[in-house]
Amino acid sequence: MRILVCGLGSMGKRRIGILNKKFPDFLICGVDPKKERREEVKKKTATTSKDFFEAFKSFGPDAVFVCSPPLTHADIVLFSLENNAHTFSEINLTSKGYDDIIRTAASFKKVAFLSSTFLYNREINWLIERTTRMNYLSYRYHTGQYLPDWHPWENYQDFFVFQKQTNALREIMAIEFPWLFKAFGPVVDYKCMTSNLSQLDLEYPDTIHLILKHKNGNKGTLSFDCVSRKAVRKLEVYNDTCFFEWNGTPGTLTQYFSDKKETRTVNLYEDIEKNPDYAGFIIENPYAKEVEAFIHQIENPDHSSIYGYDQDRMVIDLIDTIERQYEPI
Repeated sequence: MRILVCGLGSMGKRRIGILNKKFPDFLICGVDPKKERREEVKKKTATTSKDFFEAFKSFGPDAVFVCSPPLTHADIVLFSLENNAHTFSEINLTSKGYDDIIRTAASFKKVAFLSSTFLYNREINWLIERTTRMNYLSYRYHTGQYLPDWHPWENYQDFFVFQKQTNALREIMAIEFPWLFKAFGPVVDYKCMTSNLSQLDLEYPDTIHLILKHKNGNKGTLSFDCVSRKAVRKLEVYNDTCFFEWNGTPGTLTQYFSDKKETRTVNLYEDIEKNPDYAGFIIENPYAKEVEAFIHQIENPDHSSIYGYDQDRMVIDLIDTIERQYEPI
């Protein structure tokens, strides 16, 4: 299989590393306008180009990984589908072109795969398996990390999350909401408050506090931020029959058994893959699983993805609605 990876930033390099490890026979071409990125990737794959359209024409990919900034995704995905290539897109943060993408993928019988990494996380799936059998749950969830630490190798003002249209809080919500919807149900009401706690030069809030009400009676309080100097992900789920707690890393998922008054750790991994460039709560295993799921879907057309553009539209619609309620900066 011939794979074209468009965008050789952190995610493009991550996807190439996974492809090289899991599918060593695949031919890979990396595309990025920045020479230093192409030079770095040449160590992993022999072919690079600075122009996507030239590379597509000369390389003739079977599939395209769209790892460029989110506002470029729709045009690249549509061009690829219209030219008979399957697509794997990182999170989009806007729903631009979704109707055209869905229609074109169906028309050309191509896979239009959309990343939602947490849905391939073992702890998240363990929680979803249990919460979907319950109603009237409450949960508290905080995730945050100081924005300059997200990509310490570059100035945060050069990162797409600096832009208001694709801002850091929007990315956090786009990452978290898909699994929260699956775990606790569709959102029917919400309240939000925002803050600016830092001296970061941003045109959007750096902290948001949300209360979500779900259709089945579940309710949650969420705090998302890009100011926490310690990278944190902390979740508690509870009612009068259960108490689950997770601190975002393997080995920190626990279940409390009230009859024995004891807390037990839920161990779900034998091998854990990590990248030292990222925060400690980020592991590589789910990223590999969704790449494998994409290739499996290409090879098995009757297999459907666990997440797609229709579901993501609901997530982005909610994010758009929430952002319209932000307090003036």
